[in-house]
Amino acid sequence: ELEITNAPRSGGVWALHNQHTDSINHMTIDQAELICSQARTLRPDCSVLIHGRGDPLTHPDVFPMIDAMKTSGIASLDIRTDLVDLIVNSTILPDQIIKSGIDILSVDVLANSRSLYEVMTGVDGFERLLDVMQTLFSARSNQPSNTSGALPSPWILPRITRCDAVYADIESF
Repeated sequence: ELEITNAPRSGGVWALHNQHTDSINHMTIDQAELICSQARTLRPDCSVLIHGRGDPLTHPDVFPMIDAMKTSGIASLDIRTDLVDLIVNSTILPDQIIKSGIDILSVDVLANSRSLYEVMTGVDGFERLLDVMQTLFSARSNQPSNTSGALPSPWILPRITRCDAVYADIESF
């Protein structure tokens, strides 16, 4: 697991869960390449999960960093995000994520209803999240496959995080 940014999340219970008092730091591309290189010396087929207190998609160099990690020979690259910044600011397009070269996109959906999503994120954006998820799935299915019969890439994994606020929604998720 690699934390490339600790920039605070937008708000709600989810932001409190990822709260910190540090100054905001972004890992450099050189630092990420060095870590990946060191990891590959220990295990040539290593995989990397980019995740942490800050949403990796808010890192200013996230796509060049993904490219550098993939070029370094990382076997599999997984980004875990809540997509809240994309929903609120639309700074990243879903097509950019799909074409980035990641192998897995883990999305912290966080809730199964509009009201609970707002409690979790501090944002009234549940319907927008569903639209973005559908756009991601559609963009992925429009990507050409490198291998006949291969699963579409990247894999998109919706997730719900267990916490007191969402226990009632977990079964229906």
